[in-house]
Order: sequence, then C-alpha cells, then structure tokens
Amino acid sequence: MNYSLSTIRRGLRNLFTNRLSALEASKAGAYYKVELLGYHVDIGNLPPAVTSAPYKDHLRTTDIRHDGFGKVIHLVTEACFVCPDINPAIVAAAKQIREAFIPSLDELQRPYATEGERAIERKPLLISLEPQLKSFALPWDSTQSLHDIAVAFLDEGCKLDDLLDQRADVPKAARQQSASVRAKAMGTLSRLRKDLKKEIARDTNLPRDLEQSVFVFFDTLHAMEAAGKGHEPVEGENEIPAQSP
Repeated sequence: MNYSLSTIRRGLRNLFTNRLSALEASKAGAYYKVELLGYHVDIGNLPPAVTSAPYKDHLRTTDIRHDGFGKVIHLVTEACFVCPDINPAIVAAAKQIREAFIPSLDELQRPYATEGERAIERKPLLISLEPQLKSFALPWDSTQSLHDIAVAFLDEGCKLDDLLDQRADVPKAARQQSASVRAKAMGTLSRLRKDLKKEIARDTNLPRDLEQSVFVFFDTLHAMEAAGKGHEPVEGENEIPAQSP
C-alpha cells in the first residue's frame, strides 16, 4: 500500500464524509481519527498544483498525444525505408524528417522535461523541413500532411514544458511540505490498517468487511492511478515508504 498525495487527499475527504461511521466503528479507527483529520486539514491547505489529480491527468494526456503523433512520424517514414520500389528522393526526405524529429521510438520514453525541451529545440525545423514534411500526404486525410502531424507533435511537447513550468512556480517549501505530509499520512494509514486487521480478528462483533469499508475508496483510486501511470512521477508523489511508528 503506497498512496499518492492526490489519493490520500481524496481518500481522507471520502473517509470523513461517506465512511465516517465505518472509521468510528472500531477502537483503532477512533484512535487514529484525530491524527488523520489533522492531515486532512494540512493537505487541504497545500497549493492545488501540488495536490490535484487534474495536474497529473493533464500531464499524462498531453504526453499520450505527444507520443502518438511521434509514432505517426516514425511509422510513416519507416514505410519509406522498407519499400523496394520508391524514389530515392523520398527516402532522403524521410531520413531527414526522422533524424530531425524522432530518431528512435526510445525518444518517447524520456521524462516529460526532456520531451518538452526537445520540442522547443525542434520548433525551427518546422520551417527548414516544411517542403519535405508536406511531401507526405496522410492516407486518412489527403488535406493534411506530415507537416500537420509534426506541428501537433511539437505543440504537445511544448505543452509538457509549460505544465512543468506551472509546477515549478509552486514554492519549494510547499513541495517539501507536501512530501512530508504525505509520508506522515501514509504512515498513519498503514498503522490504522494493521491495527484494524488485528482488532477485527480479535473482536467477532465487528463486521468482517470493516477494513474494506474503510479503505475501499483509497484502494480504488490507487488502482486507477496505477493503471494509467505515466513514465515520470510528479514531485511530492514519489514512492515513499510508510513511516514506522
């Protein structure tokens, strides 16, 4: 169990509204309630750019679009290298485009910051290689060319850079505080879960599914994040082990 700051924020909000009765049903829940409420307040006072899931979602969706357009450039040019009957001039143009914009698919596995920097650096190539790019019409839309794809590819890369800049505007102290609060809250949630399991095993009067009732929203959010996880964690939400008591 290792929740992100966003999952802890949303999970605690749910816990103190829809699941408060489940939390208070056990001695362990009653014991940790005040401490968790304190973390709920602390996290709510952090800057939204630190705690919001939409920020991560925007990064992820922007990266998906960036990578998709990059793959189109790679695959269209790849066809020129494998076709035995093709004009050498077209092969030369494809080689120029490939080397300029997407030398290898590994480029699309780089950190967001690297992809953003490279997009900014490559913007001028849209002008110098415009004739080559426009010589490749898109098979699914004859009104567009590889030039339109390259523009979209670099635009999405620049958006990644802009999003990271927005995050950088958050004071360093606030980002450090978010990491600290997350680690402490994660430690308390881990201890609650451990103690709750022991209490349920001892007290047969407690519902057998009480642990699930308390933690199901946290676990659901965590599973959803894991399923759509990007290739770069956001600062303050890295994998931080639960703190020992």
